[in-house]
Amino acid sequence: MRLAFGTGCIAFCLIGCGDDATVGGQGGSSSTTDPGTSGEPGSSSTATSSPSAESSSSSSSAASSSGDTGADTSSSSGAETTGENPQEFNAGFDVTDISPNQGHLALNVYMGAYGPPFVRGPAESVHDNVYIRSFAISFGDVGFVAAVADLPGFGNNFTTDIVARVAENTGLPPEHIMVGATHTHSAPDFMGLWGGGPSEYRNPVIDEVVGSMSRAWLLREPATLEVASATGPNSNRRDWEFTDDSITLLMARDEDGDLVGSVGVFAAHPTVLGQSNRQISRDWCAGYIDTMEEHTGAPAVLFNGILGDASEASAPGDFADDFERSFAYGALIANIAHENSGSADAISGGIAVDHTTWTMPVENVLFQLAAAIDLLDYSFSDTGDGQSVDATSTYVRLGEELQFASFPGEPLTRTGLEIKSMMTTPHQAILGNTGPAFGYFILGDEWMTGRNDDYEETVSLHETAGDLAVDAIMTLVESDRF
Repeated sequence: MRLAFGTGCIAFCLIGCGDDATVGGQGGSSSTTDPGTSGEPGSSSTATSSPSAESSSSSSSAASSSGDTGADTSSSSGAETTGENPQEFNAGFDVTDISPNQGHLALNVYMGAYGPPFVRGPAESVHDNVYIRSFAISFGDVGFVAAVADLPGFGNNFTTDIVARVAENTGLPPEHIMVGATHTHSAPDFMGLWGGGPSEYRNPVIDEVVGSMSRAWLLREPATLEVASATGPNSNRRDWEFTDDSITLLMARDEDGDLVGSVGVFAAHPTVLGQSNRQISRDWCAGYIDTMEEHTGAPAVLFNGILGDASEASAPGDFADDFERSFAYGALIANIAHENSGSADAISGGIAVDHTTWTMPVENVLFQLAAAIDLLDYSFSDTGDGQSVDATSTYVRLGEELQFASFPGEPLTRTGLEIKSMMTTPHQAILGNTGPAFGYFILGDEWMTGRNDDYEETVSLHETAGDLAVDAIMTLVESDRF
């Protein structure tokens, strides 16, 4: 992402444009038998309380069909599980359109994440629709819900509101609710760094995010889970000879063996469409989602992985324009994932969910300036000696086959791989930009070493951000003995 103030820089994946800002959610399963919500999906609840900060601490919930997970089994998700078999998974999916309509565009919907505030100009039209895609998984009385929006990212003002309202609707602990973004650079700005947008658009989108996540939880049905891994082409813009090229594909099947939905994770900045583009688009994520859904006939979800310094590669072929080029790249990743889905591993029973919250200093002068002039959709705390902000990561293990953790920003390759190196399941993932988008997270020994002209450093909260995040999240992984 790229944002410039004066001479400095700060930077902080569905189909045809409709007339309405939002379109009703398309549940990935037909089951609506779970009564475990305390409110209607998409309710207008205005609860805004945020999860209480737990500096350098965590709590866990676990359910397992065999063996001791080592987590605190006395702690539950708080969600209703009446009628569910405690020895099986339940899964639900929802897809909801969050594209702006012409009326919204007329009020100036600015796009992220290129250039200084307002300079790129507002979006002129919608090339391909943007969505919120949610999935929920539970086992016994423990579960979580996660969503990813086709947006550059969310500020913590938005994520705090979303999490509190979804927790009220579902009964889940706030820390079991993960809100992410694909980080497409051709979608509306919900971080406040490039001009933002009118409340007439942004408020209904937040309502739809809450509704989509609530519906995914409501729509859970008995499911078996499978996971497959592969590798796909990407590149590293900080000139490392490696990046995280893993593709992780989680699949849920109903009792008849039909696919309920899939969740993919792959790392590459959605920047095939450049700064000159002013049409709303999912960038390469559109190619992934549309191709995967064509293959499977079921909802697909896509999270960007260890994306901080990961760029897209080139898809083979000649293309009329960058929209075709971006779609082809996404389709290539989807094809690789689908081709490898036939060798997926069945996920054994059991789930562990844990979280940690830590505090980071905010010493980036440009972040501070943007906050001072009310550009940012973020809230920072004054410590007396400066500003700070709390970040949370949620860790999930499904059976003994898959571990993943949410990451509240963009981990650079070495940052994310450091965390994955502690995971011991055969399949692993980092959900990048899931939680507030707190910029880039760089390990201290890579800080200001001249890579990519130190660009990522200009969009980091502090030089300790990467090390603090790694220490906090690795503690979660290390504490889960199974």
